[in-house]
Amino acid sequence: MFRSILVGFDGSPHAERALSEAVAIARADHATLTVLAVVPDPSPLTGMGSLGFGGASFALAESELEHDYATHLDAAVEALPSDLSVTKLLVHGRPGPAIVHEAREGHHDLVVVGSRGLGAAASIVLGSISGYVLHHLPGAALVVHAEPVAA
Repeated sequence: MFRSILVGFDGSPHAERALSEAVAIARADHATLTVLAVVPDPSPLTGMGSLGFGGASFALAESELEHDYATHLDAAVEALPSDLSVTKLLVHGRPGPAIVHEAREGHHDLVVVGSRGLGAAASIVLGSISGYVLHHLPGAALVVHAEPVAA
């Protein structure tokens, strides 16, 4: 039985499904739920530096990115059942480490994350948040795959 559940959320279909699973577990166990969105820090590796963005443009892009994540987070939390104890968090950084950090600091006993199912090759290039969480989290984790697309 879980008391405190943390779910990583970015507005994607796999994150929506992870949130749905986390809600079901939280309701069944009468647990609290924390919905965490992690705004990735823009960097030259994302292409912004190569496009010639300067200080003002870079700050504007960062602000718009944060606004997008906040909008998705707010909408997701507002749609949750009103009888559920929910906290929302918006932080900056790398998603995997941020999720593990919050899980430890917030004493969450279950972490739920989605999996894009990119496969091994894409995960090597893009990184795998779910893989990072599974490898670094000392507690329980649930990785939820998005619904398969009909062929």
